[in-house]
Formats: sequence, C-alpha cells, structure tokens
Amino acid sequence: STLAHLGEVELPVKLALEEMASDNWNVRYFAVKALGDVKGDAAVAPLMACLGMELKRIVACEKMTGFDERMYQTACKLLADRTGQKHGLDPVAWADWWETARKKYGGAEWKLNREDAARAFAEYQKGQK
Repeated sequence: STLAHLGEVELPVKLALEEMASDNWNVRYFAVKALGDVKGDAAVAPLMACLGMELKRIVACEKMTGFDERMYQTACKLLADRTGQKHGLDPVAWADWWETARKKYGGAEWKLNREDAARAFAEYQKGQK
C-alpha cells in the first residue's frame, strides 16, 4: 500500500486485518500483499494473524482451493522472508515456532487445532502430487 511505502505502519496493518475478515479471497489476498509493504518486523504478528485466519477458513472447508492456496502461500513466503524461518507451508511448524516467537514480535496467541490443520495440510499435499 502507498501508506506502507511512506513508512506508515499502524493504519496499513489495521486495514489489512479488517480486510482479512472478508469472504472474498481476492480482498484477503491483497490485504496480505499490503502487509508485505510494511517495513521491518511490524508485519510479522499481523501476517501470523492473517495466516491463522486463513487456516481456520481452510480447515472449516476441509480443503484448500486454488484461491486459498495463493493467499496462504503468499503469507507463508512473506513470513519466511521477514523471519528467516523455513517452515514452508506447514501450518503446524508455523504454529510451533509462533509459540516462542510471538513475544518477540508482540503477537497474540495462535489458537489452532493442530490436528485439523495437519489434516487439511495433508489433503493439500496429496492434491499437489
């Protein structure tokens, strides 16, 4: 977003998190892309929040569609770029990392049913073969 390019942090983060509540995958996708423009570590906690919200959608649908995949992959890539973590698309690995890292980034606890997330991820991986 233009505001993020100008160095503004709070408003782009607030708007992106609001847009993540949309039922429209395209709105959610561009919300995550906008977080990619936020400089420094300020985007890590909101990106994790977005990743968590998207995972809940995926688990609720019991599948990851092509649109969800694009959104989810973008969030994981941005997180990897910002944090140096190499968890790929594995939601359980991201959740495990976040348990200890969230204090550093000022983020909220991630309430994730790991079994459901692992099951959704396993189904996604089957579809990729």
